[in-house]
Amino acid sequence: MDQAAEHQASGSRWRDTGRVFTTSAGAPLGARHIRKMFQHMCERAGFGGGLRTHRLLQLGEVTAVRVPTVEQEAARDLVRARHRFSKLL
Repeated sequence: MDQAAEHQASGSRWRDTGRVFTTSAGAPLGARHIRKMFQHMCERAGFGGGLRTHRLLQLGEVTAVRVPTVEQEAARDLVRARHRFSKLL
């Protein structure tokens, strides 16, 4: 079920936290819950239950990802446009 459907199904219990990964009522997930979800995904992928996040980090198998803000995206777009324009001159 996607988040919009969970929001609608929860009705007045839904808490809009602005987070992507939440419980079915919109509350933020705790670290323990996220670790359990990750462990379950690892098991389904055939990595076994003993694989830990810190071990993956040590092996270089996990890459940190950050979503840029709207302002950062706008600045990036300006730099790209400037670069493209400079090639035309």
